[in-house]
Order: sequence, then C-alpha cells, then structure tokens
Amino acid sequence: MPTLPILESENGIKIRLPIPVAETFRMLYFFHVSGNGKTFEDETGTVLPDALAARLHASVIAAELAEGRDDYHGFHVLAVDEVGNEIARMPVVVPS
Repeated sequence: MPTLPILESENGIKIRLPIPVAETFRMLYFFHVSGNGKTFEDETGTVLPDALAARLHASVIAAELAEGRDDYHGFHVLAVDEVGNEIARMPVVVPS
C-alpha cells in the first residue's frame, strides 16, 4: 500500500492526505490573507498535489493565524490555483 502524503505546518500541525496522489500531477497554489481592508498576497506559492490539499493547507494557515491573536479577527485565507481559480476561502476564527 502506498504511503499517503502528509502536510506539515510551521507550527508542527500534521495532516495526512486521505488519498494517494501521483507525484507527477501537482499544481502551484497561492494563499492570500485578506480582511479589514488589508490584503497580504502570497507571491511565492506552494506546490501541492491537488485542490483538496490546498483547502487543507488554507485551513491550517487560518487556524495558525487565529491562535491567540485578535489581529486577524475578520480575515480569511484565500486559496487560488496557478491559473487564478479560487479553490477555498477559509475564515480566521479567533476564539472569544
């Protein structure tokens, strides 16, 4: 059985992707952070196997931004593929 890919955030959060993905089918995704009249654009991007991985990565970024920081209340993380399609829009939910 093939090993399933694992995404790991800078904070050590690990997510095992639910399906095996062929190494040859990868796409560049960008993760922009936007809210309260500000936008922080991801100019580098991240190569990921598919849109599901991009959605998961966006939710990890949103969770990290929410950790103990009220600075990002009302923001969201926008995942966009290399051709400009919006893949996901994840809200940054700061615990009250």
